[in-house]
Amino acid sequence: MIGTSDPAPQGQLRAFLSYQHCRTALDLKTGKTYLIMGSSADIRKDEDSTMYLLGENTWVEYWPTSQECKIPDSEFRPVCTGMEELVNQFEIFGCQMKRK
Repeated sequence: MIGTSDPAPQGQLRAFLSYQHCRTALDLKTGKTYLIMGSSADIRKDEDSTMYLLGENTWVEYWPTSQECKIPDSEFRPVCTGMEELVNQFEIFGCQMKRK
């Protein structure tokens, strides 16, 4: 399923599934924003919902708020800079998929 994604998920609630022993390490918080990247095979859809399986090949990154990014010497500054660059790259080049 190359190219499958969850269109326009911003502002919508999503269900996440993970192994029980990984939940503490993931430390996901309700109301926070995360960038989650992984295999399209890990997206489960039915008529009413979309669920994400968070597995060993899933990248989960906290996406700091704009206020957190404005704080000089913030612990989030490197993440903010990286996220800004990522957004710029996607806006310019789109999602470059590696074809098999």
